[in-house]
Amino acid sequence: MTVSKTGVAAGAVIALAVPVAERVIVLLLENRVIGADETLPILSIFGPLVWLSLLVLGPVGIAVIGWSFGIRRWFAWLSWFLAAALPFLILWFLSAAMLSGALGNPF
Repeated sequence: MTVSKTGVAAGAVIALAVPVAERVIVLLLENRVIGADETLPILSIFGPLVWLSLLVLGPVGIAVIGWSFGIRRWFAWLSWFLAAALPFLILWFLSAAMLSGALGNPF
């Protein structure tokens, strides 16, 4: 069984692209590199993308990582999804809450 490093990296990018992008936007807002007033119209696009990342991109990325690790049995898949979903969900929620807070909106 060989591990595909490219597949693992691709799965991580798929699953984590939106939460990491949110965190970068928060850092830019907090350090006043970008202004909230200029950013609000652009961030209206981000709302549906955040939900897409939770419902589609996260599970697909987790599946790509699992397949690249060589997981093939159903119990191993169940274990992998249970182990990987919790950190993803925590990161997703924290990123969404931080972005909402940086924009001055209650979450």
